[in-house]
Amino acid sequence: MTAGLWVEHFWAGYKKKTVVEDVSFAVNRGELAGVLGENGCGKTTLLKGIAGLGVRHGGKVLADGQDIGGMSVKKRAAKVSVLASKNDIPTGLLAREVLEMGWYPQLSFLRPPGERLLEKRDQVAKKLELEELLPQYFEKLSQGQGQRVLLGRLFLQDTPLVLLDEPDAGLDFRRKHAFFLQIRQWLLEEGKTGLAVLHDPGLALTYCDRVFCMKRGKIIGTIEPKADTEEEIAEKIRPVTGIVKVTKCQRSVIIFP
Repeated sequence: MTAGLWVEHFWAGYKKKTVVEDVSFAVNRGELAGVLGENGCGKTTLLKGIAGLGVRHGGKVLADGQDIGGMSVKKRAAKVSVLASKNDIPTGLLAREVLEMGWYPQLSFLRPPGERLLEKRDQVAKKLELEELLPQYFEKLSQGQGQRVLLGRLFLQDTPLVLLDEPDAGLDFRRKHAFFLQIRQWLLEEGKTGLAVLHDPGLALTYCDRVFCMKRGKIIGTIEPKADTEEEIAEKIRPVTGIVKVTKCQRSVIIFP
């Protein structure tokens, strides 16, 4: 398989403090990879650095075979999309307007969206059950509703690389699992690449093709949930979760403290 994301000797941080140090890894097209680690270990800083959002960073990052480090904002937005917190969206916008932000890389200045984009917007809204939410103000939505709108924005932006920062935040049990099934299916069918920061090791090990364990700004191990045994998973994940018991059950991986 071909790497959709290639990260080599990457670092990122704020002002004079380096948070992520000399990180290298790859994720194949069609795969979803997860990043697990304790709070403050650098997971979100890693995603921000790869996306080029508000942090100092260096090293090599290839998205779909292209170096995105020196790209303009608009060109980068055609290569990388980010699902971050609902709180990152300015107030006063309708959910429909937030969803339509996904059009940005595909529109020219002052050019209205054509029939193809309007049709795709409606298809995404139907698929994610967003129709009743779109006329509402985005800040009035629940955390889970907001995440669904932001997922729709990703689908509209339609980039080869997708970065997800705690994408399950605020989702109830049913929608949490539906979210990951939709993401997995989309990445696989469209040949896109996903990297997600997660706090729940059970979700990460169930839905991710590989999981990177992060500690103090470095990747200290890689788990392949399908290939690794229960004992191997428990040993590799111990530095970030403590001692756990692992049970593999059909498609799911269950973690016990």
